[in-house]
Amino acid sequence: MEPWLPLLRHLLASPAPNAAAFSSSSNNCPSSAPPAAGLLRILLSPVPTLPASEPTTVLFQTLPPLLQSQALSFLASSAPLLDPIQIRSLASRVLSAPPGRYQFWVRQGARHLLDGLPDKDAPDVPWEFIEEFHEPPPWLKEEAARARPVLLWLPLDCRRVMPSGVCSGLDGLDGVRLESLELEQDEFPAMQVAKDLHDLCLESGNAEAVLSLVQPWEADDDTVRVLLSHLVLEEDGMPGKGHALVLCSLVLPKFLDLQRAASSGLLSAALDICRRHPAAALEAVLFPLVLRKEGLNVAQCDVLTRIVKDCMHPLHVTAFCHRLLSGEEEERRPVCMPQHQENIGADLVWTESLFVLFNGILNQDVRLTPSTIEKLVSMIDGMAMKFRKSLKFGNFFLCFVSKCWHECKIHRLLLERAAETTDTFLTKAILVKLRPTS
Repeated sequence: MEPWLPLLRHLLASPAPNAAAFSSSSNNCPSSAPPAAGLLRILLSPVPTLPASEPTTVLFQTLPPLLQSQALSFLASSAPLLDPIQIRSLASRVLSAPPGRYQFWVRQGARHLLDGLPDKDAPDVPWEFIEEFHEPPPWLKEEAARARPVLLWLPLDCRRVMPSGVCSGLDGLDGVRLESLELEQDEFPAMQVAKDLHDLCLESGNAEAVLSLVQPWEADDDTVRVLLSHLVLEEDGMPGKGHALVLCSLVLPKFLDLQRAASSGLLSAALDICRRHPAAALEAVLFPLVLRKEGLNVAQCDVLTRIVKDCMHPLHVTAFCHRLLSGEEEERRPVCMPQHQENIGADLVWTESLFVLFNGILNQDVRLTPSTIEKLVSMIDGMAMKFRKSLKFGNFFLCFVSKCWHECKIHRLLLERAAETTDTFLTKAILVKLRPTS
C-alpha cells in the first residue's frame, strides 16, 4: 500500500480533470502496470488486517465515502483499458449492497463506471438504486415538513440548508441563485415572489425552464393575480417571448381546467395583460384553449369571448382565424409549458361553445379571408347533421350567411343542403338568407 499513498494524495489535491490527474501522476505509480489498472487491483485486494469473512472485505470498502467516489471517478476515465471482470466485481459490490451501506454519489460513481462496459458485461442495476436516483434529497424532505410556503410545492429555504447560496444541477440551470426564492408566507408576499422569479429567469437565461420547474400556475387565484401584475420577463436574452411565457405559465393553466366562471380578480388581471400584449395572448391563450383536446366548454368560451372583444384588434382576430382554420400545423403550434402539452391537440374539436365563440367573432364584423370562409363552409356541411337540433349551431350558421353572404354565395347550394338538414326554428331564417328574392 505504501507506494500508492503519494498517488492518492495527489489525486485528492489535484484540481485537474480525472484523466489529466492520472497522467500527471504516473511517475508515482509502480512501473509494472498502468496506474488505473494497478489501482483497481489494489482496491479489490482483501484487507489483511481483518479476519476472513464471506464475502471478503476488500480495501475499497474501508475507504471513506469521498475517497470511494473519487476512486470510482478516476477508474471511469480509463474504463476501456481496464479488465471488465474486475470493473464488474467492484461496481457490483456497491450496487448490490444493502441501502445505506454506500452514499448516493458512491453508488452513482459505480453506475458511471459500468457505463464504460459493453452491454453484455454490465450487470443489472438494482431497481432500488433507480428509484433512489429520482428521490428528493433528505434535506428537501425535511424542509418540506417544516415550511409553510406561498407556493406549496416549493418548500425551498436555501439560506438555511445550503451555505454557499448556490443550487446547481437543475436541468442546465447551474449557478442560478435560488436563495432569493424563499416562499414562506410570513416573509415574502406574492409581489416579492414575482421579483424573485424575474431575477431567476433573467440570471438563468432560460425563463421557460425556470417557470416549468417552479410551476407558478399551482398558486391560488389571488397569488396568480398579483404575479400577473408584477412579473415582467421582457428582458435581454428573451426578446419577444417574455409576455407569452408569463401568460402560458399563469393564465393558460388556470383556464385549461376552467369548469365554472373565472374569478373576477383573475379575469381582470388576465384581460389587462392580454390588452397590453395581444400578440402574446394570441399565441399563449387563444390558440392553446381553442385547440384543447376535450374541446371548448362554456366557461372557457366566455373567457375567450371577452379576450377577443376587449383585447384584440380585428386584424389580430382575422389572422387568428386564418391560421386556425387554413394554416399548416406548424402555424397552429401554441406556446405552452411542457406539462400542458398533453392537453392541447393539433386539430379543432367542434363543440357548441366553439360555435358561440365564432358567432361572437362574426358579430364584431371581423373580415375573414377567402380560405377561412371556405373552411367554415366545409365545416358547416360536415357538422350540420351532428348539430341539426342545436340552436347554437343554428345561430352561428345564420350569422355566418348574414355577415359573409357576398363571399360565400358561390357555395349557396352546399349551404342550402346543410340548412335543410337542420331542425330548429332558425332553419327557415337560414334558408331565407340563402334564397334571396332578387
